[in-house]
Amino acid sequence: MTDLKSILSECCHLFRKGEAVTTRTIGGGVMEVTEIFAMPHVDQAAPDLRMVDVHFMKIGVDPIGAELHRDDLQAILYPHRHDLVLGPSYLAIAGMLEIEQDFAFAVMAMGEVLGIWRVITPATFGLTGEHADGAAGSGYIMISGYRTGSEVAA
Repeated sequence: MTDLKSILSECCHLFRKGEAVTTRTIGGGVMEVTEIFAMPHVDQAAPDLRMVDVHFMKIGVDPIGAELHRDDLQAILYPHRHDLVLGPSYLAIAGMLEIEQDFAFAVMAMGEVLGIWRVITPATFGLTGEHADGAAGSGYIMISGYRTGSEVAA
């Protein structure tokens, strides 16, 4: 069985949605934050990738590669199935699988492309702007719940 990070590195590609460097004020104007998104822009994604929006970025998933690794991914997720069925956030998935948050987003995106679950973001609930960013940062990017076999999400 291939390890999770190798599967994700092969099948998933991270893309920024906006500028490479942004500056914003937080905390009611108390602090200025500069963010650097060291990844290509979504416009540079190969056309054969399936794009999944995870709020902070988009993940491009190679659907053929994902399908080739379906059984490996399912085997890795199986011990966590009782927690995954509850629809955890990217923060919980990162902790559960002992991976970084960007890899958690990739797991979420790959699972959506494979029909194992759907990715739920603040946009799903109609949130935009600062409200959406705050919710996303608090963990409100999650999966709809782990499904296998006849339970797989459509």
